Amino acid sequence: MAAPALYVIAGPNGIGKTTSDYDFIPNNIPVINSDEIAAQLKKSGRHITNTQELANEKALELMDFYLRGKSSFGFETNLCDVETWKSLIEIQKQGFRVNVIFISTSDLAVLNSRIKVRVQLGGHFVLPEVVRERYLAGLNLLNHYFHKPDKLQLFDNAVSMQLVAEYSNGKALYVAPELPDWVKQHLGKQFLADSQPGIKARDLGSVDEVRRRYLESKKKPG
Repeated sequence: MAAPALYVIAGPNGIGKTTSDYDFIPNNIPVINSDEIAAQLKKSGRHITNTQELANEKALELMDFYLRGKSSFGFETNLCDVETWKSLIEIQKQGFRVNVIFISTSDLAVLNSRIKVRVQLGGHFVLPEVVRERYLAGLNLLNHYFHKPDKLQLFDNAVSMQLVAEYSNGKALYVAPELPDWVKQHLGKQFLADSQPGIKARDLGSVDEVRRRYLESKKKPG
C-alpha cells in the first residue's frame, strides 16, 4: 500500500497558490485552505467575532483528521516560519510523503498588485511590508530545509507558472537552463552544489557569499 501524501502549496502572499491548487494536486485529494474557510464563514451569515481565527482552528482540525486517518491531503501556507517546517518533518516521521510545491517571483510589486486585485474581489488585504517579510523569511527557510521534502518543485509565477526545478529525495531531477533571480539570490548555494558535482555545498561558502558573487557578476559588462 502506497504511503499517504501531503501536498504543500507554498509561497508568499499574492503568488497564486489558491488558483494553482488544481494544477498540482490530484482531483481526489482534499485541500485545506483557511482563507476559503473564512470566506465560507462570512457567507454563512453567522455573527463571528474573529472569522480568520476560527477558520484557522477549523483548518487545524481538518489537518488532524486526515493525519489520524493516514489520508492524503494538501494545504496552503506561506511556509515562512520554522514551526511549520518542523511540523512537516514530524508528519514525514508519521509515514507521509511530503511534497512541497514552492511558488515565487523576483518582483514583489507583482505580489502587491495581485493582492490589490484580490481585495477588489472580496479577498483579504496584506500590508506590503508584511508581504516582504514573509517573502524573505520563506526563501531563507527554504534554503535551510531545501533537501527535507520527499519531493520539491520550484515554480516561478511572475507572468505564468513555469517549472524552475524538481528534486526527489534531495536529488535533482530537473533544473531549468535559466534560473530566475529569486532562485539565484536566495537558493544559489543549492544549485551551485548540484551543477558542480565535485564540490560539496559547504565548500561554496555561505548563502550570503553566493548571493554576493551573483550580484557582482550582474554588474560586469557583457
